[in-house]
Amino acid sequence: MANYQQNYDPFSSSFSMLKLRYASFDEEIAKRNFLCNEDKVNIFINLESVYTNISTIDHLEEKILVQKDFNTLIASYIINLAAHYKRFFNGMLDVKIYLYGTNLMSDEFNEYKYNSDFRSYYLLKYNENPKFLNFSERLKFEILPEVTTICEFIPRIYVINTKNIDGGIVPYVIALQDPSRKNFVIGCEQFETQYSLFNNFMNIRFLRYSSTRYLAEADDFVNSFLNNNKDVGSLKIFKHYGIYCGLLSVLGDKPRSIDGVYGLGPKSYERMIYKGIANNLITEDTLSGEVLSSIFLDGDSDEFLNGYYCSNILSMYDLLTEAQKKSILDQIIDRTDINALNNLNATKYYTHPLMLEGLLL
Repeated sequence: MANYQQNYDPFSSSFSMLKLRYASFDEEIAKRNFLCNEDKVNIFINLESVYTNISTIDHLEEKILVQKDFNTLIASYIINLAAHYKRFFNGMLDVKIYLYGTNLMSDEFNEYKYNSDFRSYYLLKYNENPKFLNFSERLKFEILPEVTTICEFIPRIYVINTKNIDGGIVPYVIALQDPSRKNFVIGCEQFETQYSLFNNFMNIRFLRYSSTRYLAEADDFVNSFLNNNKDVGSLKIFKHYGIYCGLLSVLGDKPRSIDGVYGLGPKSYERMIYKGIANNLITEDTLSGEVLSSIFLDGDSDEFLNGYYCSNILSMYDLLTEAQKKSILDQIIDRTDINALNNLNATKYYTHPLMLEGLLL
């Protein structure tokens, strides 16, 4: 086993990379005139981005074993990630924080209708790969249950762990309960960039392997998919939701086991879109996957269509049963106990304290 220093913490960066600096956050909000003093706010933080960040740590298994209080450390980091964003508003607005992700014990998805392998990469990675088994077992049976219980006693902070439902649609399901609230979706996931096209939504996508730390504009998302080639047509066409989700289908999505359309890239897709509009096959506002697929050759249309319906939050929402929607909303639990939280900080979390000042705002 490698000889790691006793006080070395290799896990903090997996969380710090998801913390937007307050000055940058303020700038992004002001740039869009996104909030006013009377607004109510939801902040959605994708825990799957955290899992991915941790999984990229070299010699992860050894580092977990060396970190004797690993469970407590990670639980503290998860909860304090919520505190970071809640503290930004300093109690000035009605703010609710949702920590969410797809349950690692999922075994069936509605999207199997279109893709029988949907989310298999994500599930196999954490449930079958020996490199991540220790981490995922702790996460499933110890860390997340503890974080969930603690958050039940923190006002307006919730853990939403969706079994057999793609976690990416959690912000949409919850936002529908009160359409007046402004919503921030925070993570590293390509899939969730489509939230930037929804009313009252803003998506902050952190980039893992880029000199640019994060993106927050729909145009910037598209431009990154086009390899920052601003000479390729107009970005305006991708402001249309169906066309944007078609781009996500063409690109593919590894965590969702969406392969994309073989041999076709985003620039080719863009040209096909304009040709399809010119030939009256589609319009800018086309939402139907079947209609959009008409611009593809027969061999590619099914591949596109199956990816489209697994890359489109509106389509995925339509597949949800009332029971599934309820299973998400039933996890929003409030039973504040400040004394219990103070006691936790003085005992189990003494070495890795919860940021109660920010959490209790």
